[in-house]
Amino acid sequence: MMNVSVWLDSDQFLQDVQVPIGSSGTMANFTLAELGLSPSTNVSTLTCVAKHGDQEYTDTADLLYLPENPYNGSSVKIDRATGYLKVQYEAGQAWKTVLPFGFYDVCVSFLHQDQCTDLSEHQYH
Repeated sequence: MMNVSVWLDSDQFLQDVQVPIGSSGTMANFTLAELGLSPSTNVSTLTCVAKHGDQEYTDTADLLYLPENPYNGSSVKIDRATGYLKVQYEAGQAWKTVLPFGFYDVCVSFLHQDQCTDLSEHQYH
């Protein structure tokens, strides 16, 4: 077994969670609200430390917990645990799983400004 501990910035919120060696997809259940985190455009740092005997493995990731869509329009997110797309049609509504057709991912960095269409005047339901 490995002992796994997790920090959000400098605050530890999981300590010595037992994870079987060789396991894949082991999850610790917690919510961002349980961490006292509120939506913001500020980036937090997640640090995960796994220990087995005298060996220690550390990894970090940026966490961005964005507020709801301020324009009360639809929002889509990728559930990285399942790979599913989730849609919220209006702020405050439940997220629903949708079946995507094709490939979806963040890939707008290669587009030039003149290739993008301003859809802000359109309304989709």
